[in-house]
Amino acid sequence: MKSLINFSLRNKFAIWLLTIIIVFAGLYSGLTMKQETLPNISIPYLSVTTIYPGAAPEGVVNDVSKPLEQKLRNVDGVKTITSTSLENASSIQIEFDYGTNLDNATAAVRESLNEVSLPDNVQKPSISRFSLSSMPVVSLSLSNGDTQDLEELTRIAENDIRPALEDVEGVASIQISGQYVKEVSLKFNQDKLNQYGLTEDTVKGIIQGSSLRVPLGLFEMDKAQKAVVVDGNITTVEDLKNVTIPVMPTGANAAGAGATGAAGVDAGAANGAAGAGAGAGNAAPGGAASMGLPTVKLGELATIEVVGNSESISRTNGKESIGIQIVKANDANTVDV
Repeated sequence: MKSLINFSLRNKFAIWLLTIIIVFAGLYSGLTMKQETLPNISIPYLSVTTIYPGAAPEGVVNDVSKPLEQKLRNVDGVKTITSTSLENASSIQIEFDYGTNLDNATAAVRESLNEVSLPDNVQKPSISRFSLSSMPVVSLSLSNGDTQDLEELTRIAENDIRPALEDVEGVASIQISGQYVKEVSLKFNQDKLNQYGLTEDTVKGIIQGSSLRVPLGLFEMDKAQKAVVVDGNITTVEDLKNVTIPVMPTGANAAGAGATGAAGVDAGAANGAAGAGAGAGNAAPGGAASMGLPTVKLGELATIEVVGNSESISRTNGKESIGIQIVKANDANTVDV
């Protein structure tokens, strides 16, 4: 201690210089330090989700969950494995020892999953990790029950507020809930379907085929290469009402009607492709007519209307509202955002 005191007395300039350096380093660190609502810790959990369409919970357990569990137990650092088998899906939670490098753990888990043989119709397992950074740092609510309805609020949130917030430095994503969406509702007239020998499934299949937009590639036309696209060109409710459905005489079975309908769609696609050199073809209407089949417009078979509803429910003080959650980037300062 005495030698330290003597050194300080003999080297006053060095002590002052060291003090200044420490003060400025402390100020710089304090001003640039990230400020978080919660500490940015790495939680040693991984989640493996596997989709098995059409499977009962017992089938999911035997065909998916058990084989994956047995393989994942051999991964280094695994502490516990918990699985939940539901209808059509399997969810496996993997807990690792604290301090485990989750990047390496994720790679090891993915390698183990690739070695498991699953049924053909099982989708590839997906791996996700829980991160505190994925939690919103700000939650906002947009409501005005006096002058604006939910549709207008949705337009403001999607077109005005979202782009403005996404431009804020440090914002990773904007999540919106409770928004108003429009969709087309079809209410079939069963008497009309029976009259024309059609079923709802047949008509739905033809509608889906008519609304497809399929690029066929480049073709040589008029000494030039042109892109050919088959396009159902259904953009409005009136377009949907005018979709032509091939019909069968009354009394024909549904299978025959379905096959004929499919043939009409395929022929329509061919007609669309032939006329798509200059733009795009209309798949469904041309097909039935080109084959000389009797047709009926969709508007005669079903009542078509546009209905609107909320994708999810968001309320503020009892009023319908739009929820807006702001998620910051991993390296952003929470207070600044």
